[in-house]
Amino acid sequence: MSRRGAGVERGAPRGVDVAALEQELRRSRLEEAGEGISRACALNLIVVRPMVVTSDPADIVAALTADHPCRVFDLALEEDPGAGPRAWVASHCHRPGGGGRQVCCEQVTLAAGADRLPEARALIAALLITDLPTVLWWVGVPPFRSPAFQDLASLSDRLVVDSGADAAPPGMLVALAAWRAGAPQGPAPGDLDWRRLSAWRGLMARPFDSPAERSDLDRLDEIALAWPAPAGSTASSAVYLAAWLASRLDWRVSGRAAGRVECEAGRRRIGIHFLSTGDSGPCRIHLGMGERRVVLEAATIDGPVLWRESRPGLPEARRVEPTGRIDDVRMLGRELEVPAPDAVYEQALQRVGDLAHGLCAEVAPG
Repeated sequence: MSRRGAGVERGAPRGVDVAALEQELRRSRLEEAGEGISRACALNLIVVRPMVVTSDPADIVAALTADHPCRVFDLALEEDPGAGPRAWVASHCHRPGGGGRQVCCEQVTLAAGADRLPEARALIAALLITDLPTVLWWVGVPPFRSPAFQDLASLSDRLVVDSGADAAPPGMLVALAAWRAGAPQGPAPGDLDWRRLSAWRGLMARPFDSPAERSDLDRLDEIALAWPAPAGSTASSAVYLAAWLASRLDWRVSGRAAGRVECEAGRRRIGIHFLSTGDSGPCRIHLGMGERRVVLEAATIDGPVLWRESRPGLPEARRVEPTGRIDDVRMLGRELEVPAPDAVYEQALQRVGDLAHGLCAEVAPG
């Protein structure tokens, strides 16, 4: 076996006849039992990805199985619509801390073109471990309205995407919100970009931590979110942060202008500005509460944040706050630990459509 990641070994994939997949998995389990290897599985994980990707999700999955044992179905989408399905089987193995028996998780890899996806879906459905949750991780832009997506989603309890990935268009978040609004009984969604913003949400809430400062929530009237994004577009991360605030504070959208959304809370009006800092610009948030101002700025989303606060008659306060980098393995692992819809996330996602209307168009259905 070749080592992939800390403490994880990945067996070389073996090509198999798709008609004999179940027998091959059974044979592998018998062989490993004879070698003193244990099997572990807490969930089914379906990974859907393009055949060629710049970042190999197999490395993430291999590391993920150490803490989240699962049966993995890796579905690679071929460019040729009529290709496949072809199949391979492999194992991800690790040894628990302190030694002990080696523990392995199974992986089935399927390659198929768009016209053959119903066959691949049927193979996955037949091999899912019943009575365990199933998570669908779609790498890239899900074609939310396509039958292929809907068929795979119907097998799943959770859907994981990444609207903040480098290749994701700004409209992907709007499409995700629109899909969820139309499929409230579908798999509960989760977004790695939402996880990426955990530290930023905490820093935005900190000006209101103390009881004496909590009343400033009722004076919050101006927000500016400047975030890296191509010229003329709005970053999904900025929309997420605004949607989170609006959902927590019960703001209602009352008007729009270029790059600006007006909200209402009772008789109070709040202006939210969305600005682009280019493809590699800094991340910056400005919170205005009358004469009190708080600015958060960082060179990158996971870099240290410079916090600046100004109040009338006082010198500007400055400090540096760490955000702590969360890698893809940990972010995906946190999503797998969410067994049911996350109420805070779902409420923020409901506000995305209103806030993003006119800022970033929904991606075309695949």
